[in-house]
Amino acid sequence: DAGEGSRPFPISQKSDVRLDAIASDAVRSAGSFTQGQILELEAPRPVIVEGDPDRLRQLIMILLDNAIRHTSPGGHVRVAVASGNGVARIAVRDDGEGIAAEHLPHLFERFYRADGARGRASGGTGLGLAIARAICRAHDGEIEVRSSPGQGATFIATLPAGAALSAGAPQPITGTTNP
Repeated sequence: DAGEGSRPFPISQKSDVRLDAIASDAVRSAGSFTQGQILELEAPRPVIVEGDPDRLRQLIMILLDNAIRHTSPGGHVRVAVASGNGVARIAVRDDGEGIAAEHLPHLFERFYRADGARGRASGGTGLGLAIARAICRAHDGEIEVRSSPGQGATFIATLPAGAALSAGAPQPITGTTNP
């Protein structure tokens, strides 16, 4: 099952991959389904993790999709990729409506939707965040959320960092995608 257990999600291949490059690709792709939101990427240096690049891209796309759906046109969705102390982090932050405290412990449960009035027709089955958590756990990582009503939300995925890049590493990836 998608949201429970220690390694519930199949990982087809694991190799050292650049999380910053995967995030850059995901932000570019997500730009095609924004509705006036502004996407920003901050990845000041290469970040390596050992993982399945397809699943890591899926993780980021889930977080971007959620952030875009909960951010008004003209609002910002920011993706930050960083590493330190043996871990890599990807944070997706929006300036949307935020999430009430009573919903936070349940967001990663299968079929849970914080807004009970929102049905599948308006975008959401309640599986995305459960899948995101399963992908993190399959990579020996974890995911958390920080939010309060009116303050937006930040989802932070933490994964074990991979091998360091050699000197002469590619340049940082940064940018903004305007609608």
